[in-house]
Amino acid sequence: MNNSFEQISLQVENYSREGNKEAIVDLLTAYLKSDLKVQERVWGWWHLIANLAMLRRCREAVEQQEAYLEWAIAILLASQYILEVMNDGTQAGCWLQINHLDDWIDIFNNTEPTPENRLARFYYLRTATRIFSTATRYELAEDAIAKLKNLISEEVNWEQKTWVEMEIAAVELNLLEAKRDINNALGVVAKVKEKIETIERLQLVNPLKIATLWHNNAAQLFRMGLYSEAEVLLRRAIASNSQNWCALVFLAVCLKKLAKYPEESEKLLTKAASLTNQRDYEALLAHINLSTTLT
Repeated sequence: MNNSFEQISLQVENYSREGNKEAIVDLLTAYLKSDLKVQERVWGWWHLIANLAMLRRCREAVEQQEAYLEWAIAILLASQYILEVMNDGTQAGCWLQINHLDDWIDIFNNTEPTPENRLARFYYLRTATRIFSTATRYELAEDAIAKLKNLISEEVNWEQKTWVEMEIAAVELNLLEAKRDINNALGVVAKVKEKIETIERLQLVNPLKIATLWHNNAAQLFRMGLYSEAEVLLRRAIASNSQNWCALVFLAVCLKKLAKYPEESEKLLTKAASLTNQRDYEALLAHINLSTTLT
């Protein structure tokens, strides 16, 4: 394949807007056979694995991650780049799906901690907490949370500290969700809400990150069936980022579950559909409806 990196990345972007993940897999499988620069290969492999995982072609996704890991170690790639291709939640879920979760966490355990890979280690541990919670391996989830908290103490003035503290609270909430510990979950949410409001007031992070914090915590309340509480946080997420189509869908379904504001709910769904492609929109809506059925 003789296409330039710019041409390939544009094609991937176009296919992504269409929701055509199969085309992305085919394109990048061919692209990775080319003679590429290191960063181009890292980029291509990450997007190939991500789309295989989203298609739930889990065995292929894990095989590609193992191939990437072998290549990265062979060329002595910096550890943060190894972790960055391994720490995505959807992709890690594939290791769980094929009963290789212990192999996945071993990759992290065999990585020497450095200041350069601190943020990548955070993402890996955050994902680990969520995956362990899903797998009902609660002691391992609690151990991962303890390691997350230790990351903050590595450098007092770490520029990511405030945001990371909020993300740690979110994964603690995720563990409580898995345990169906609603009373403690509500207590954590009250503290999280106060902290996010402080961060927002002091403008410590940009509005898109603020929106993500509101949305991530709202989604967990939603999955616990706490729709009134989730509604409050989702409205804050949308106020920070009105283009967050996922939050629009969650809020629309929340309102339906609460049997309130039917016209607003339909408008929210219409707007969400206009901000993304039909495939991804329908997939999220189906996933949300399934999760509320199982709650």
